[in-house]
Amino acid sequence: LQIRESLADAFMIFILPPSEEDLLERLRLRKRESEAVIMRRFREAQHEMEMAKSSNAYDVFIVNDDLERAIAQAVEAVENARKKRGG
Repeated sequence: LQIRESLADAFMIFILPPSEEDLLERLRLRKRESEAVIMRRFREAQHEMEMAKSSNAYDVFIVNDDLERAIAQAVEAVENARKKRGG
């Protein structure tokens, strides 16, 4: 959101997990942090997703349920934004 404030014409993409359950599972599968830390990070991520959705700061939301598809969607979104801006 700070980027949007300082660069109003920035093209903003927000990457979402397929679901909150998937996000929590991904955090746990990393096996790097305690359950307390995982739950804190999960709550922070929930807050960030809500803020992103309600802020109108992002141009595109991409659900990362398949990495290759998510990458393709991000590339396509950037290319389309460049075309619209004449670049």
